[in-house]
Amino acid sequence: MLFVDSTISASYTYYCPDKWSGNFRHNGGSGGVTLFEISVKANDNNVYYDLSVIDGFNVPMKLIAPDGTRLEALHSKAPDAYLFPTDDTKTHGGPAGDFTIIFEDNSAISGTVNTIITSKVIALRSNANGKFVCAENAGNSPLVANRDCASGWETFDLIILNENNVALKSHANGQYVCAENGGNSPLIANRASISSWETFQMIDRGNGKVAFIAVNGNYVCAEDFGNGALIANRNSVDNWETFDLVST
Repeated sequence: MLFVDSTISASYTYYCPDKWSGNFRHNGGSGGVTLFEISVKANDNNVYYDLSVIDGFNVPMKLIAPDGTRLEALHSKAPDAYLFPTDDTKTHGGPAGDFTIIFEDNSAISGTVNTIITSKVIALRSNANGKFVCAENAGNSPLVANRDCASGWETFDLIILNENNVALKSHANGQYVCAENGGNSPLIANRASISSWETFQMIDRGNGKVAFIAVNGNYVCAEDFGNGALIANRNSVDNWETFDLVST
């Protein structure tokens, strides 16, 4: 396990043996080590990482290569930056194989903890009308339960943050679902990052059914038998506030 302690202006390249796995964490300075540019290299017996220090982040990250695949993380080899939480748990393709990026929780008391943020692709079917929740108008309009089947606009990444707290990332536009205006306005997928308005407590209702509590402490409701936009305005849970969690 390797930890990084640096200032925001520092630049580091680390050499690690083949099949190495571990965590990089920024402990000092005003930012965090969160950017890796990665490609898979097949004709070498070593692993290389090139780290960039980005202001405003402080999270550790683990890189996992299946079957000990060799990784080379150099600016000239990979086109994209990988950031928390946008690329968390995502698998990316490289010239010689795929690799997965996993960000891990950071604890000021114990350093890196074992909890790993995970996600899965799901759709939500409202018990108010049996329709799938849609990020209408490619995510530019509020969420509404009005679709008979689940496709891109009706598909979300369900991101498990901790305990029962989750976030929803729409496949319609790649944005996180937000309980707009502190929950007083309809839910809409219009945020690039996760904060309190984009965090929901997911309540297990049994038999694959769930409910969601928003930042204002109210349950998310498919208003007007599902004909209205989803909004967090109920203090108790019934059919309008219940959804089937459908894996896709």
